Amino acid sequence: MPVISNEIRHVIVDRMSNGGSQRKVGLELNISQSTVNRIWMKYRKTGSTDNQPRSGRPQKTTEKERRHFCRLSMKKPFNSPRQLLSEANFTNNISPRSARRMLSSRGIFGRIAARKPRLNKVQILKRISFCKAYRQMSTLEWSKILFTDEMKIELYGTRRAYVRRKIGTRYLNQFVCKTVKFGGRSLLVWGAIKEDGSRILLRCPPTLNSAGYQCILDEGLQDLYDHDSVLMHDGAPCHRSMSTQTYLEKQKICYISDWPPQSPDLNIIENMWAILKRNVSKRFPSTLDELWKVATEEWYKIDDAYIKNLYSSIPKRLDAVIKMKGYHTKY
Repeated sequence: MPVISNEIRHVIVDRMSNGGSQRKVGLELNISQSTVNRIWMKYRKTGSTDNQPRSGRPQKTTEKERRHFCRLSMKKPFNSPRQLLSEANFTNNISPRSARRMLSSRGIFGRIAARKPRLNKVQILKRISFCKAYRQMSTLEWSKILFTDEMKIELYGTRRAYVRRKIGTRYLNQFVCKTVKFGGRSLLVWGAIKEDGSRILLRCPPTLNSAGYQCILDEGLQDLYDHDSVLMHDGAPCHRSMSTQTYLEKQKICYISDWPPQSPDLNIIENMWAILKRNVSKRFPSTLDELWKVATEEWYKIDDAYIKNLYSSIPKRLDAVIKMKGYHTKY
């Protein structure tokens, strides 16, 4: 459709303002009566004949189709936009990029999924029962708990790394994250923490059985465990074996016997492991002995106040599990 120039629009407004009819003005200027009417009504409404800002090209999807697509995405959150489009059956062809914009406009964004242990119904019920039973414990009672756990530290980590580089330089040696199959060599360590900030880190044999775990407890609890302490350890086989149970009874070590399975979010030492791994990876050790030396140094650098804050978060962790009905929490 031809565009009406500003000069002609001004002529139309001038003649209509002087009492001219739309039909006569259209015949004189060789344009349709409907065009004259549209320009004149726009002038009367806005006081100008200039084109107003437009919304752009009409959307290819209807509001109903967009709502259906968002529901489909929430139903299948791990599907890519391309996979969702193959099931949506839109009237018009939609690109994956348009699909992502459609989802983001409704607050649905693509993010890296959190990694959490798989939970079955029995484990969920045990988590809820534990949190309800121990929710009434005071801060003083929690301060007597000695939190322990094992962790493997890899010499060459498998975590993703971010690098700043120019386009087309992805595979240059200085921008590549070097990897080794299965993370290369690694160390198994055992750690324990107390509310006052005292802690210990011990190097474990590559495979930890009941006898090895009991040796670790002999050395690790010597300076940390006292008459009113309570040991916390999870349900690993070397922790729950008959041999270890007999050892704990013989040594008169009080421990939490009903710790729920698959519950790293309740064990506050997991936060210590995260800090330790992050700080160790920044120092790039090259041998296992150097890795152990660096891990020991970084372990004792963690602030005592951070450990106190972890202990103060325990009631919140219990409440979070109860609120989530036994499922995963943010901790």
